[in-house]
Amino acid sequence: MNIFTEAAKLEEQNCPFAMAQIVDSRGSTPRHSAQMLVRADGSIVGTIGGGMVERKVIEESLQALQERKPRLFHGRMARNGADAVGSDCGGAMSVFISVHGMRPRLVLIGAGHVNRAIAQSAALLGFDIAVADIYRESLNPELFPPSTTLLHAESFGAAVEALDIRPDNFVLIATNNQDREALDKLIEQPIAWLGLLASRRKVQLFLRQLREKGVAEEHIARLHAPVGYNIGAETPQEIAISVLAEILQVKNNAPGGLMMKPSHPSGHQLVVIRGAGDIASGVALRLYHAGFKVIMLEVEKTDSDSLYRGVCPGRVRWRNDGRRRHCSPGNQLCGSDETYRTRIHSCDGRSRLFIA
Repeated sequence: MNIFTEAAKLEEQNCPFAMAQIVDSRGSTPRHSAQMLVRADGSIVGTIGGGMVERKVIEESLQALQERKPRLFHGRMARNGADAVGSDCGGAMSVFISVHGMRPRLVLIGAGHVNRAIAQSAALLGFDIAVADIYRESLNPELFPPSTTLLHAESFGAAVEALDIRPDNFVLIATNNQDREALDKLIEQPIAWLGLLASRRKVQLFLRQLREKGVAEEHIARLHAPVGYNIGAETPQEIAISVLAEILQVKNNAPGGLMMKPSHPSGHQLVVIRGAGDIASGVALRLYHAGFKVIMLEVEKTDSDSLYRGVCPGRVRWRNDGRRRHCSPGNQLCGSDETYRTRIHSCDGRSRLFIA
């Protein structure tokens, strides 16, 4: 059997396999240049020389498939010492093991406009896609990428059972009015990601119904709903980007958020607060800790000391008649009669406090 023909077949079927390639050899070894294909069940096509080193490479290949990560194996043809494989040949070899045929599987329950757009974009991202619907006319092959698996069923519950959904699958429910049937079938299944495209009101209704049904909180917590990133998406194509961004975040185990890190947490925004009473002072303090620049305006003869009590020493800067006074870290503002309370008054009778 040709190793590359088998690799192409497994890749087309999205069946996991590993390729083991000798990349270096020294001294006496069974082979100096060879490739071997290792299927998920441990069977092989080709050989890198047999014997104990090949057994070890098969074990390493299966571990690489389980972890979904390539690895480099070093083996010495010896019985003792580091990297020994239990052979007497005396040489050594390095084998690079790559993993293939493991495209992430995206299962779309419902074949409406949004799921069609998601399927088109997901195909470009390398997903293996399956779509199920109860309306045969919605499953027109021309509406989906060429390699999409299309399934027609009498009910969405029957569709879920027929799709052979596995623990490493990503599943999105987006039907017209039968989301609950599919959700009931999937909520307790081990799935990499389960999303529901629905309004907040519908999501809250479903969550309440699931709890009333007795579904455990650990299963309910796995549901991503409403699904997607808040990017103001309205069209099916925009919603597809929003949903796939969340799926990719989970798939890649990424933290999410913007790549850009602004030099100032608030993007250099300035907040002006008119009044410096208890409520305004509390708001100002929270804004300050969130990274905003804050200006507070107050009448000339206010007797409010709330801001002084709320702000940490050393972080308040006052301006008085053009002069700048800084509170040193050792000064305490709470209950103090120091001149840190002086204010600069604008022409309209307002004063300004800068929190730096």
